[in-house]
Amino acid sequence: MLVRITPPGRATRVFDVPGVQRSWDINGGCAAATVPVVLTAEDRERILLARVETHDWSGFVWRQPIEGKPLECAGQAIALTMQRGKALYAKTNFLRDMEDFNGQNWGIFSRSDTGGVLTIVQNPGTTSGTNDGGGYIYHSDELLVKLVLTAQSNSANFALMVQGTDINGTLHGSATSWTAGTYAAQTVTFPAATYGFYIWGSTGAANTATASEFWVAAHTMTLYGVSFAVTPYNVIDDVLDKLPAWALTTGDAYRRWVGSPTLTITSLDFEDSKTTLKDRIDAVVPMTDYHFGFYPEWVNGLRVGVPHFSAIETTPTLSLDVGSGLTGTSVDTLGSDFIVSHPDDEGRPTQVSVADADATHYLNVIGYDRDVPLDAPWTTSDTLATAVGTQAAALSDVRGAEGQADVKRVRLVNGRRAPLSIIRPGRLAYVYVDGIRRELLITGCQATDNSAMRVTFGKSPTTLRALTAKATGRGNY
Repeated sequence: MLVRITPPGRATRVFDVPGVQRSWDINGGCAAATVPVVLTAEDRERILLARVETHDWSGFVWRQPIEGKPLECAGQAIALTMQRGKALYAKTNFLRDMEDFNGQNWGIFSRSDTGGVLTIVQNPGTTSGTNDGGGYIYHSDELLVKLVLTAQSNSANFALMVQGTDINGTLHGSATSWTAGTYAAQTVTFPAATYGFYIWGSTGAANTATASEFWVAAHTMTLYGVSFAVTPYNVIDDVLDKLPAWALTTGDAYRRWVGSPTLTITSLDFEDSKTTLKDRIDAVVPMTDYHFGFYPEWVNGLRVGVPHFSAIETTPTLSLDVGSGLTGTSVDTLGSDFIVSHPDDEGRPTQVSVADADATHYLNVIGYDRDVPLDAPWTTSDTLATAVGTQAAALSDVRGAEGQADVKRVRLVNGRRAPLSIIRPGRLAYVYVDGIRRELLITGCQATDNSAMRVTFGKSPTTLRALTAKATGRGNY
């Protein structure tokens, strides 16, 4: 096999190497490779992070090679693990981190942040002056771009106010306010270098309250640290733009292979400074029916590795003839009834049940019921718990069977022969085992040379995190 090796800052060399081993998986694409090539001592010293490319694999030398040992290579997804840091995309659970703001004559006002609703009320039997009020302050160590909220006010003399702060907590820019009759979604765009904001109720004139007639409220609030819409495509695009040139050399050309599923993410915030770029991608991919990986493509006349964010196939495109069996395959990987446990509004345990009514589901075909328990402690809603069960049912079918097999022959579904390199994670295949056809999802591949390929079949992700992400479009709970 021809292998192109390009050490940092040096010219590309081409080697003809037998026994090159490569692997791919559905979560990152190019996973690992070993290249048994003989190098001089000088070349071994300079080859760390060299680019390694074959006709079907692309990555980097990951460890300093030992004399007589093959080069150990990692796929390009490894570059996503090298950059760490916090990242705020969309945040809905920030109310718990807000502090009281005591304005002028603040003692005559009551405030609460119950159930995601901020309410500020002038207490009955009190008299306020002009610009009296109180509310809350939020501080962040991440830049803030905008706040989206539903604002309410019932008095022309009592306004709901929002104003950003700089990194020192000092008010900057101008305040945005809403008064009587307001009940609508609003967007506050913060000035540059905003790291927090005040939200408070403020009197415009002297008010004497005989009841709770002077009040303001804010709810359905989302805080954004980015100016773009938070979608899986935009998050992945943002992450890839942060990769160094040595890891993604194709510039804007890569975008043609990054798909854009229809989904708006309502909550996605990475508060741990140890979070990697790959963690961000791993958070958004399970919300979709797509998979992410790096695969070689022709770009500007060169065969180079580019990121793919591609839909998992729902119609088979390949036919694979495999050995005498699928190791590790079990009906226990499937389910027909999903029992989702969650608390009710008073914290008591309750359950919803979702049955897979698909007549073509493997378990329904053979008349076998299997209950699968799931927990959704993050919600008290039967609707959201049912959505989790529905997603699990959608992912648990005959395509979800797990196992491995060695491929003897590859064909397109029209019967035409095809090379082994056409096998990729995310593809759906008709798999013929001892003359019996099954429909299975490819989640991983291992190649030892040009004539041998071991394929891993398995489900789309069905962890609780993946199911809840798909059901709600939320990366944080």
